[in-house]
Amino acid sequence: MISTRIKVSLVLSSLLFGGLLLACTASEENELPTEEPLVEQTETPQDTDGDGVIDTLDTCPNTPTNVQVDSNGCAVNITSPQGIAPQPSHAEEEVIALFSDHYSIRTVDTYLTPWSQATQEVITLSSNELLHYQNVEYAAIETTSEPINTTAKTHVHFDYWTSNATLIKFKLVDFGANGVYNGVGVEDDTEHEITIDNLSQRQWVSVDLALDDFENLGARANLAQYIITLEPYGTADIFIDNLYFYGDNGQSTDAQDNNGNNDASNGNDADSATEYDNLVLVWSDEFDYSGRPDTSKWYHQTFAPNGGSWFNGELQHYVDNEQTTYVDNGSLKIVARKQNYTTQGSTKNYTSARLNSKGSFQYGRVDVRAKLPQGGGTWPAIWTLGTNINEAGNYYGNQYGSVGWPACGEIDIMEQNGWDKNQTYGYFHWGDTQTGAYVNQGTTTYINNSGAYHLYSLIWTEQVMQILLDNEVFIELPNDANNPYDNPHYLLMNIAVGGNLGGNVPTNFGTQIMEVDYVRIYRFATAD
Repeated sequence: MISTRIKVSLVLSSLLFGGLLLACTASEENELPTEEPLVEQTETPQDTDGDGVIDTLDTCPNTPTNVQVDSNGCAVNITSPQGIAPQPSHAEEEVIALFSDHYSIRTVDTYLTPWSQATQEVITLSSNELLHYQNVEYAAIETTSEPINTTAKTHVHFDYWTSNATLIKFKLVDFGANGVYNGVGVEDDTEHEITIDNLSQRQWVSVDLALDDFENLGARANLAQYIITLEPYGTADIFIDNLYFYGDNGQSTDAQDNNGNNDASNGNDADSATEYDNLVLVWSDEFDYSGRPDTSKWYHQTFAPNGGSWFNGELQHYVDNEQTTYVDNGSLKIVARKQNYTTQGSTKNYTSARLNSKGSFQYGRVDVRAKLPQGGGTWPAIWTLGTNINEAGNYYGNQYGSVGWPACGEIDIMEQNGWDKNQTYGYFHWGDTQTGAYVNQGTTTYINNSGAYHLYSLIWTEQVMQILLDNEVFIELPNDANNPYDNPHYLLMNIAVGGNLGGNVPTNFGTQIMEVDYVRIYRFATAD
């Protein structure tokens, strides 16, 4: 008989089972021990070119870094962004924006100057607009009509996306204290550049450049050009979004508003009138009020002197009401609109306004800062006539004579036709004092974005007359014995519709506005 206390031990040595050596002991009193499974050790996968695809799966092992690749590690030929740029985080009140869907945009004359070596378009992606520059050597954005005062700002920001650019040069051009470009190195005009290399491709990248890092940038109170250069030259492309200045270095002054304009009232303060040597401001309207134009300064000329119509084939009636002229938000609005109106037994399909200044001048300077209507068929004008014209319905009547036109003399400081809004006219019309023959002389000049504010000026002396655009003379006429420019003139501002210079009026013509920031008339302080 075998005892139940007998222990049986089985020792299995050198028994290989599944690659493991097991020792197993059986006992009436003890259970067999449980062994933990062993884990096979493997090497860490390698990604030599850093494209996110391991070497064993990478069929393009030498792809440059920061290039979007497919599952095989090969570069994806994507030439435009698939998503929008990151949403900017800066508060509206600290930003001066040149391009962004997230902020109010200040006045930009153009996003591609005529002298740029590139092409440009605005595209929309997921309801967000982007600037797209192609075949870039250099592309320039301009705010020449309203240079930006960034004295109080600390940084410039932009987001870029490129498929092929390897380097960006970002340049700021400061027009100096007078805000007028005379050429880099001339007077105090300067340019300042920062280079950004090792660009990431096919992904949005945010760039923040400290303004203090632009060498010798200085006060930066009149920035007016922003130039992007790419490498490789002439073949690279780039998408830009959210271009703006931001920050507050505590240097803001009363002469700068939140939009970087160079005076806080946008020029609508009599104390802010430009001072010129040997000239004294004698008449002005800064339009720093609301309502109808000041009747002590302006007269609405409404009588149509050509049998119920105006001359030159114009299609409008001039009307004196709040729909054709009003002052609001610091500027005068002269409005041309499609509207049937009957007066003097004549019905016209359009209304507008024609203002005469209740103030005349002889010799000096006239400055009118204005935005011009951009619609086809509009003929805006800022001009003068001699007070001795005796035109029916004008403010002065015959109190200074009745020589008629052209003997009274006419000076067209600004006229613009209805089909080319990139040109403005400067013209003189007069009657030869010796022969009485009608004579004229004038020209056109290119204007960049006439829908933005520009300065239209006349300088008139006993020797010469000059018409200027943004302080640049583009037509000059000697004032000699054959010209009648020795008598007082008054100022007119109006928008005609159609006619000789208005041209064809589009069928969808609705409302078009000429906006006037200020009118200032100066006389010489001493005899000229």
